[in-house]
Amino acid sequence: MPLLALSGILLTPQNTLIYTLVFWWGMALLDIVLPKTSPPPSDRAAASGYFAAVLRLYVPLQILLIACGAWAAARGEWLTVLGLGFGVGFITGAQGITFAHELGHSKSKFDRFCAWLLMTSVCYGHFMVEHYRGHHPRAATMEDPASARYGESLYRFLSRTLLGSLVSGWRLEAQRVAQMKSSWIKSPLLWSTLASMGLMAAPFLMLFWVISPYGACAECYQNSSVFAVPIDGCGLAA
Repeated sequence: MPLLALSGILLTPQNTLIYTLVFWWGMALLDIVLPKTSPPPSDRAAASGYFAAVLRLYVPLQILLIACGAWAAARGEWLTVLGLGFGVGFITGAQGITFAHELGHSKSKFDRFCAWLLMTSVCYGHFMVEHYRGHHPRAATMEDPASARYGESLYRFLSRTLLGSLVSGWRLEAQRVAQMKSSWIKSPLLWSTLASMGLMAAPFLMLFWVISPYGACAECYQNSSVFAVPIDGCGLAA
């Protein structure tokens, strides 16, 4: 799925929304049509190595997908930007967060770093704290913001879990820093959040960088009675 999305972004970014919807509905149709059978059991060690490799290889693919999506969005019209946001967001949110969740359960420091990287790229770094140190010990209790309550609607649960998980993650990290007598400078959650804020600010900085020369051209034109601004650039011609 990420490879198909990446090829679509590079070749025809204006159709990213259509490709994503076709794939989405196609998978749902296959799920209905195909028989519900379980695959035969496989060798545990071989399967573990294969799936671990798939999870790790996905990490650079997601970074490349986001970068290419941002590159195409900077050159596209607003409908293209919306389609890219939906397509890239769907993959990085559905598949990326799922893969990061699995990597975060690994005992390998490298795998956990990859999980942090994936979560940071989608501005969801607090999951890395709240899920493993908050949700697992408190699952299915009233104290757990990630557990739906009996009779709770989906939309009410979403509003509660999104904010509650964010607050819980920072509270748990503050407790860890205090108990370990550590420093916030060493907190991966802090650095993940700062990196995510940088990613969110990048499009606005790019927009300012693109439009600022035009403002300079207009100012030069208004303040000059001798020189004229040529149509093909900002240089001044007599």
